[in-house]
Amino acid sequence: RSIEPIAERAPGELLAFPARVLLADDHPVVRAGLRAVLETEDGQTVTMHELTSSGAVLLLFLSPSCGSCLPVIERLPEWDAGLGPVSLRAVVWSPLDEAVAAQPHLAGRVLRDPDAITARIFRVGTPGAVLLGADGALAGGPVQGTEVLDFYEDVRAELVEAGVVDDEPVAPDGSATTDESVSDGR
Repeated sequence: RSIEPIAERAPGELLAFPARVLLADDHPVVRAGLRAVLETEDGQTVTMHELTSSGAVLLLFLSPSCGSCLPVIERLPEWDAGLGPVSLRAVVWSPLDEAVAAQPHLAGRVLRDPDAITARIFRVGTPGAVLLGADGALAGGPVQGTEVLDFYEDVRAELVEAGVVDDEPVAPDGSATTDESVSDGR
């Protein structure tokens, strides 16, 4: 049978691949038998394999109108800066221009999953999160709700412990902070 090129598939359309079960540290690791196609802000499509080809990715499933998602959305610049080599991508179902207009922190880091296929593969709602390794395997999660905040902290702590990122706090705007106090001499 012939295989249709990715470029001819619509965002959200399923691609069938055989599922594989691997052993890692004596635990089964299931590679998804289905992969979704997501839409980028510039209108291109990207598969999970393409998304993770340059390194690990933290996917955050969000909705611009979800009240529970707002604490996560507000921290996106800080979190993006705090993960070092791990890419952070927000995944929404709504049209990207509408999502960015409603929540400007999504700009530059948002993907569209129009039929929520990626969310269904990982069985997450909003807010939700998964960490994908550079090999495309699920490296952490899925988590949902308030667990997303703790999940980010856990991922960051692992990166700090591994010496991949500094332990320095990151400001809410994504810039590095310092512990130096400013005194007016009083």
